[in-house]
Amino acid sequence: MTTPTTPEELREILTNPNTTQDEIEQLIERDPNPNLAPFKSKLKVKSQLISQNIDDKWFNMVAREYRQKKYQEKIEGDFRGVKIVSEGDSWFQFPFLLKDVIDWISESDDYAAWSLDAAGDTLENMTSDLNIDKIVNAIIDKRPDIFLISGGGNDMFADGVFSELLNPFTPDLTPSEYLNTEFDKFIDEIIKLYRKLFEEILRRFPGVKIICHGYDYVIPRESGIFMGNNMRSKNIHNASLQREIMKLAIDRLNAAQIKLVSEPRFRKSVFHVDCRGAVNQNNWFDEIHPNNDGFKSVADRFKTVIEDIRVQKSLPVRLSTSNVK
Repeated sequence: MTTPTTPEELREILTNPNTTQDEIEQLIERDPNPNLAPFKSKLKVKSQLISQNIDDKWFNMVAREYRQKKYQEKIEGDFRGVKIVSEGDSWFQFPFLLKDVIDWISESDDYAAWSLDAAGDTLENMTSDLNIDKIVNAIIDKRPDIFLISGGGNDMFADGVFSELLNPFTPDLTPSEYLNTEFDKFIDEIIKLYRKLFEEILRRFPGVKIICHGYDYVIPRESGIFMGNNMRSKNIHNASLQREIMKLAIDRLNAAQIKLVSEPRFRKSVFHVDCRGAVNQNNWFDEIHPNNDGFKSVADRFKTVIEDIRVQKSLPVRLSTSNVK
């Protein structure tokens, strides 16, 4: 492999479907700088020859381009599986250095996923009128059977938002009492955004099935930049208490999503993947991202829901179940 000296040469290598993971890891790495802001990809190029025009937006763009080339390769053959359009955050696209949910789903011969995903994206941005138009255009063009959406985590943890959702440490508070009234408002707003997206897609494409998900029980770390720092700012330092608070927060988000998809207007068209308990406690890459094995466990739950839709809801595709667990 030739060492790239320009962003264009690096992009050509990274978007080549034949480039191996080993080759990618020779070119880019995770930045160890602990002072970088959360929800930045923290990717950097190893070569000192390339420095200009390489940022999170660039890495997300190149990762999407790579996936879209793989998608085109797959459907150009005699593809009889499930066609998917996905829009989501870093659980759906953690560029290059982690094998995320969409990577694992796309590895199966049974699924072809056209990715619109971007690490660091928020549900608020995904459900903007401009971005919904982008999703709509992708559905018109690709004619998928299923639309996947992953969002809400960045809305909760970016820019210190989570600290605003917590009451400060007080010895006599129960774990649930640390989630304040602003947390209730936050969940209401997230559900409002999901409802807007579901209604708009189903209004235009009543035959498309939609799958959303809640997150697994993320694990705060004392030095963490996603949850640990927010909890420290509220003098919440006990690790067990931190984890119990996050368990309750994740349960609340999942419960609200499950209630939403159970509404009569969505019951036959929108489905929820419950990821709680999917990731072994040793299979976390950082506070909020599983490692490769953890993401595989999450992806397997998506596959199970997709298969249930295919069987129970007469999804008009034919596929084997050899890669579904």
